This record gives sequence, C-alpha cells and structure tokens, in this order.
Amino acid sequence: MFFLRSNNFFFNIYILLFIVLIFIKIFIFYDHLYPLHDEIISIDRYLEPKNFLRRDSTNNQMVLSFFGMIINTIFGFNLVLLRIISFFAFIGLVFVFKKNFRNFFILNFLFIIILSSDLLFNYIYLYRGYYISSFIVVLNLFFLKEYFNKQKLKYLKYSLVSSTLLCINSIYSIYFLVPIFFTLLTFLIINKKLEFIKIIFNYFFAPCVLIYSLIIIVTGFAQTFSGNLNLSFLMNNFFEVLVKSFVPGVKLIFFQSAVLDLKFSLDAVWEKMIKGEGSTSHQITILFVISLTILILLSKILFYRNKLNYSDLIVGIFFLTFLLINKNPWLRIYVPITYFLLFYLLNEIQSQISKVNYNKFKINEISTIILIFFIIFISPNKDYEETTKSQIINIEQYKNNCEVANNYLSQLEIWIFINIYPNYCEYKYDPNSRKNILLDK
Repeated sequence: MFFLRSNNFFFNIYILLFIVLIFIKIFIFYDHLYPLHDEIISIDRYLEPKNFLRRDSTNNQMVLSFFGMIINTIFGFNLVLLRIISFFAFIGLVFVFKKNFRNFFILNFLFIIILSSDLLFNYIYLYRGYYISSFIVVLNLFFLKEYFNKQKLKYLKYSLVSSTLLCINSIYSIYFLVPIFFTLLTFLIINKKLEFIKIIFNYFFAPCVLIYSLIIIVTGFAQTFSGNLNLSFLMNNFFEVLVKSFVPGVKLIFFQSAVLDLKFSLDAVWEKMIKGEGSTSHQITILFVISLTILILLSKILFYRNKLNYSDLIVGIFFLTFLLINKNPWLRIYVPITYFLLFYLLNEIQSQISKVNYNKFKINEISTIILIFFIIFISPNKDYEETTKSQIINIEQYKNNCEVANNYLSQLEIWIFINIYPNYCEYKYDPNSRKNILLDK
C-alpha cells in the first residue's frame, strides 16, 4: 500500500474517500424516517426565528438551532437536510484533525475509534448538536496549539471566538471552557502578558455576556408571558418584560432539574460505559479513550515532569473540573468529551511514533485493513429510532384526513405528525383537555 506513505494528494483523496463511504452508508442506504424524540423536541420548539434563542430545556443547542432555522426558512421542513448539519460538522472535525495530524496511522486510529463506537458513529447523522460542539472544541484546541507554538496573536483571537461559540451553544461547554481558560490565564500570567486579558474581555467575555443576556430574556419572556408571545406586546411592555423575564430565564437555563438530578459517582459512570443508557449500548471505545488518556497523563506527571506542557495542564484541569462539577452527564455528552480527549491523545501518540521507524511494523497497512472491515460492516443503529415504523405507517394514513386522525392517533403520534409532517395539517392546543387537536387545512 504505497499510497499510505505517499504525498499529500493521496492523503486528501484517502480522507475524502472515507467521508464519501460514510455518507453513502448513512444517507443513501438508510431511510431517515424514524427520528429520536429529542430530535422532535428540537424541531418542535427551536426551529423558527422567534424561538431558536430559547433555552428552556437541555435540547436547545443554539448553534444547531441557528443553522436548523436557516435551513427550515429556506427549504421548508426536511429531516434529512437538518440531519446533514451534523454530518457537515463531522467533515469539518475530520479536516481539523487532518490539518493537525498528517499521518495515516493517526487518521486510521481516529476513524476506527469513531466507527467502533455506536454513539460516535450514530450521532454523525442525528439532528443534535454534539458534533457541532465537537467540531468547535477541536477547532479551539487547534488554534490554541498554533498560538502556543507560534505565539501569534491571531490564533489566540480565533480560539477566543470559538470559545464564545462553545459558551453560547450549551451549558455543558463548561467542561471545556474551564480548563482552556485556566491554562490560558496561567500562561499569560507566567509570561507577563497581562495586556492580553483585555483581548479576552473583548473577544470572549463581552460577547458572551451580551448574547446570554438576550438568551435569558427570550427564555424568561417565553416562560413568564406565555400568553402574549408577540412583538407588539414585547415592544409596548419592554422594560416590564426585561425585569420580569430575567430571573425565570436564569433559573430555566442554569438550574434545570434535569441537570441538577445528575448525581456523580464513579460507579454510575462505569455502569453507563459498561451497560449503556437508554437506547445507547455500552461505550467500551469511549472508556478506552478516557482510560488511555489518564494513563498517559499520569505517566508524564510521574516520569516525564520536565516535558509537561500546556496541553497536559488543559487535560488535567478537565478531569478536575469533571470531578468538581459532580455530575454524571448523559452518554451523548461524551461525544464532544471524547474528541476533546482524542486531540490530546493523538498528539501524544504522534510524538511517540515519530521517534521510531514504525513502518517496519506495517501499522499503516494493518490499521487500514481494520478500518476497511469496520466500513464494510458498520451501519446506522436502529436503536436510535425512537419513532417506530408502525407509528409512521399509522400516521401516514391520515395525512389528508387531519380531523379524523384525532380519533385514531395517540397524543404521541399527533405530536410526531405535527412536527414531521408540518405541511399537511393545522393544529391547536386545547388547554382544557391538554391535548393537541389536528385541523384540516
């Protein structure tokens, strides 16, 4: 396999071929008819210009909702187009790794990790924001590496802008932002570059405060004034809305019961990794990445202390932050966490194999054969289809008989109908029966 040691042209073709094969597997050979309930919630609540800023549940990841709103506005509702957002984020992530690691074995290792985890693979095509977060996290780490290596201010600014996107996207970004800013501020203080703190304020703190103020007010407004959600009421009662929306908005965004109830314990994390969670199976691959990262970090601390650098500090503070936050996050949160750790792990592996003539072990060829095996046998997991085929068949019978459908469809099926087939029926919510009622157009 001479091309595995050939020039950059073949390297790019190799990566593009992998992406095309994954695209064919997901979007050509797989019917996107059965969405997750979390996808339906995101479609139901956060797909219009008036509501994409709302953060009244953990489902709204703002960057995803922003792109979803644009697609929905231009093309109308299309589940496949919405799902392609995550796939494009995956492509961006792959090319950031490619930019940082010009090594076939490293890229093969990355691809094998992705394909060997049903969580990492299946979230490539779901209308959820975890691959957008992963892309931004990896891009941020790449800019930080460029900054620390080249000491060019523009890379620091790029990192701060990507940190802003992370911050406004979702509250779980705190796992990444705390170690990044702790490390950044530590090195700025050590190197006596305190004037750069102004840059941090301008490129991160100020925009985050402004955008979050807007998110808080919009979220609180939707909660407090649910009966008057229109521009006219907002403009006529602007200051009242500002005052009365702020505290409810803060509570909904930062103190959600769904998050507060996630109690941490090592046993609980271990159980999730070994047994899975809900429709998601065990995550041995992700556990392997976490364990290997910890092992490498500890070995450097114990035996190579003089070689510790900023990336070791970032990863070390990440694990401390994870413990101090004291939450047991849902498995899906481990998608960006895994890529965050992989960036560090692959850097360490690359630095080690660069010291030896690894070609004599044929690891490029062996890893490529393993990767081909995974590509042949991998396919989207039907456990990620919470909407069943029978529900879709039942719903499709009533596309042209909306009012009749009220007598035969459950409230869950009506909810799916409203969001997955939005062009067929009107609907209203009956507060007395607490039901959605379908109406003929």
